[in-house]
Amino acid sequence: MIIHLNRDKAISTMLLLSMFFVSLTGIVFASQYIFTRGLVSVVFILSRFIFLFLGFLLVATNKINKNWLYFIFIYLFLVLISGAIFYDNIPYVTVTIQKFIPMAFTTIMIFKIKNYEFFLDLFYKISVFVTFIVSSFIFYLLKSGKIILFASADTYMLFSYSILPFACCLLYSFLKKKSIFNLICFIVCSFFMTIFGCRGAILSLIIYFILLFLQKNIIERRLLRLVTFFSFVLFIFVILYSNLKDINMFLRNEFDIHSRLLKKLSTSQDLNSTTSGRLNIYLKVIKQIEQTPLSIGGINGDSALIGGYCHNIFLELIYDFGLLIGSTFCLIIVCLIFKTIFLTHASALNDLILLFFAFGFIKLLVSSSLFYETYIWCWLILGLKNCKITRSILCKK
Repeated sequence: MIIHLNRDKAISTMLLLSMFFVSLTGIVFASQYIFTRGLVSVVFILSRFIFLFLGFLLVATNKINKNWLYFIFIYLFLVLISGAIFYDNIPYVTVTIQKFIPMAFTTIMIFKIKNYEFFLDLFYKISVFVTFIVSSFIFYLLKSGKIILFASADTYMLFSYSILPFACCLLYSFLKKKSIFNLICFIVCSFFMTIFGCRGAILSLIIYFILLFLQKNIIERRLLRLVTFFSFVLFIFVILYSNLKDINMFLRNEFDIHSRLLKKLSTSQDLNSTTSGRLNIYLKVIKQIEQTPLSIGGINGDSALIGGYCHNIFLELIYDFGLLIGSTFCLIIVCLIFKTIFLTHASALNDLILLFFAFGFIKLLVSSSLFYETYIWCWLILGLKNCKITRSILCKK
């Protein structure tokens, strides 16, 4: 029993350390115009793979569920077949294959973890450390006068999404423990995400905050608190939104911070410009689906159609797998979303599922691709593991 417990903790540690080095890699890449990123980023990327490999070895020393291995092989087989049949998809399928190994290792490790309390506790400690690193980094840029280079770099999304998981964990820890220290760490982390981040990451954080509060009060059946909370949030939002131009001007004049996020939110633009071209992408994919609803584009078919992923997981599934198969996958995901949001009892596993939903799934509503992101697969696996229907299949010895 002790050996199994220690192995479980070791797997959690390896997985979280790999996530930590993903965050450091994102910060380094976001600083490409300030520091020489080559050697440092290589070290961080190798460190991530080392921890993932060590974690996988720990899993491999124990019995791995055969059904889960079948799923991994079927996924890889479909990716390879897609590249073989759909010639235009090959450049994008190549990227998917490159991301397969870390994705497979991570999902196998998250599936084997059973001590969710330990995982969440270690996740919180690493999140505090990440906040310290990010704060030190930003203050260095402010002091050295290089902050404008960082703010104007075209890698703001990478920086923001790299620290999003840890910001979500700090928010969870604050609402769980009501600690002033946790609140300060969360405010610092979310502030930097707002100033130097992107709308998708901030949206994920806001939705997670609302869902945490909503879920807690659904469990405790407190309707009045819910109404008061949402009224307060709406009031604060109106005040901040109406003063965005002044806030943006203050940051530019006082600290020489040029926030792309605040500039976009405070500038009146047409809908396509506001969505950074996503509206045209959505319309193009929808038009293609309407013309050939039963046709299958293959994995990464949306990327081949528009020259990049379509920034929405549901459109991606329907176009890549056709209307019938794609809609079935979408329905499964929608059912998991409802189960994630309306969990009726508190547990460490449910908390972890909602956490991965926040920084794994919400992002895919407006950015990235299902086949490029690891964390959404962690949410899907944990969510399916928590369902009575699929638990017997996934957990069968």
